[in-house]
Amino acid sequence: MADDHDEELGRLLAYSSFIQVQPGAVLIDLATLDRAERFQAFVEGLFLGDFRFQQLNYAVFSRILYEFDKVERIRQLAEQSGRVPPPLRLAHSIVPFPAHRQRLYQNLKQVGKRVEEKRAEFLFDTPFERYEEDGMLHERETRRDVDEFIAALWAQGVRAGLDVVSINRLISEGGQARETVAEPIPPRLGRDATYEEVSELLHRDVSPVSGMAGRVNFKRYKNTFPQVKAGVRLLRKVPLQHGFPGRAINGEPIAPPEPADFDLASLAGEGAMIREEQGEQYLLSAMEGFIGVDNQSGRISITRQIINHEGIGSRTGDIDVVADAFETHGDVVENYVLEGKSIDVYGDVYGTVISKGGLIRLKGNVSGGTAENHDGDIEVHEGLVSRATLIARQGAIYCGRVENSLLVADYIDVHECKNSTLIGNRIRIAGTSLGTSLLARQLDIHAVAEPRGGRETVIALIVPDERAYRHRVARLERSLDEVLERLDVRKQERSLMAADESLVAMEAIAQRLKAEGRKPEAAELAAYREHARAAAPIKTRLQAIETEVVTLQDRSAELAQALEQEQSDFLRELNAVSCDVDEVSGLVVLKACTPPLVNASLPLNELDILRKLATTSTASGDCRLVSSGANPISWRPSLGAE
Repeated sequence: MADDHDEELGRLLAYSSFIQVQPGAVLIDLATLDRAERFQAFVEGLFLGDFRFQQLNYAVFSRILYEFDKVERIRQLAEQSGRVPPPLRLAHSIVPFPAHRQRLYQNLKQVGKRVEEKRAEFLFDTPFERYEEDGMLHERETRRDVDEFIAALWAQGVRAGLDVVSINRLISEGGQARETVAEPIPPRLGRDATYEEVSELLHRDVSPVSGMAGRVNFKRYKNTFPQVKAGVRLLRKVPLQHGFPGRAINGEPIAPPEPADFDLASLAGEGAMIREEQGEQYLLSAMEGFIGVDNQSGRISITRQIINHEGIGSRTGDIDVVADAFETHGDVVENYVLEGKSIDVYGDVYGTVISKGGLIRLKGNVSGGTAENHDGDIEVHEGLVSRATLIARQGAIYCGRVENSLLVADYIDVHECKNSTLIGNRIRIAGTSLGTSLLARQLDIHAVAEPRGGRETVIALIVPDERAYRHRVARLERSLDEVLERLDVRKQERSLMAADESLVAMEAIAQRLKAEGRKPEAAELAAYREHARAAAPIKTRLQAIETEVVTLQDRSAELAQALEQEQSDFLRELNAVSCDVDEVSGLVVLKACTPPLVNASLPLNELDILRKLATTSTASGDCRLVSSGANPISWRPSLGAE
């Protein structure tokens, strides 16, 4: 019988050249074993042929059957280094597995409906084996063996996921219990395709800026909007990685979920591009500019104009942008400052926006915030201006609804205004003004109404200072009179000196000789010289008088022109002042006043004075109550009006 077993094992080993059986070791030649199916066929023949391993290394056994990629990697690494891969020790030996021992492993039960969920349970009890002695069958207590367990369960269809550690423990402990001995091997999950950052430029330096005297500004960061050159790698695609199948307890594969692919182009915004380089896919900057990352979509853009997608607040700190334009799609948070040029804000403004020029465009509300443009306009699109301050001294302010706010500009154009103060050279309110104080040179208002609470509308018109004008005119007229008087005196003096006898005689001789066309005789020459000596002082004085006369004439012309220009300028400024209100209801106080303005500018240090003038409802000083009532108002100042 032993010879039959040896012959059967010999045939099996002959077909399995990758198995090397040595005294005390069963080895696997990795240089010969090229696929798991060959090893599985060997194990199948071995176990079903009533053989088993002794001291089996189950981890190696399972890895060769179901994780052959790891075994293959060992061989590949060895071949790459020019070595023969070392053999793997599988077991101590191969021995027969007699039928009377196989019967000790019949207490197996498979639990579960779906193949990928089934597990194997075994009823552990005190085992007894049958043996023949003296021609009779006997039973004796025995002990199960983990190597027999593996072979017996293989024959019963349980070929993967055995917990050999627990089986060994349960065998050693004895007793009776039904325990799980094999569970499915879960699949090794793959990895979805993703991306990784390959440039530090995508991370802003948020360390605070040190100011003068070493003071640190914790609200202003060093690098808020990084710049990049063209052709710089920013992101690299990390390809998807497929998983590895798990195994049901019967050895069938359990497929892992298919990993999701990722299109790196979905992150390429304006100014970015996708390029294959050295077998890998990158997102690169297509141009030189500022890097912008949309926090919602993750899209990366390279723009010549800075685009900020998260607003101005604790993440960005105060910002002073050195660029021709800036765009932010979030709110400007209270107590934070945004400075730049040509600024677009798509969120609400609770903090401060300051532009060095260009245009400030506010697409949301301005609530308790401030917007100031040093050399340009401010536009508020659709949003409400509430408890806010808008200043554009050299430009215009355009907005819809204004409440409880201060607006200062050269030109102001609003639709509806309530309980606010507007200061400018020209103001237009296309809708209704309620309880608002207005200071301007030109006012065009559709309707003035009285809000709840009875606050009157105060209209203060900036008129040119007639007293100062008359003072300037009088001063010019006095200066002109003085110049004309001196000119008249010099002309009279010139006439008297021109009648001197010596001067007349000298000029007579010169004219006679010129008329006769001859040279003077000796007596005539002597007489001429005698008269010239006597007239020399008079002639010198006449030249000085003549020069002074020309100077006085030029000065008189300048003063006359200045007087005419003064009158023209005053009349132009006077004619430029106007107030037109189409509809009036409630109390309206109209004043004419001459605040301390310099030309058309509105300096900051005069702002409080102007606000006081605009908000004072009673006439004082140079302010005169012109009109109030319920009728439409159309008022123009006139020269000399009381």
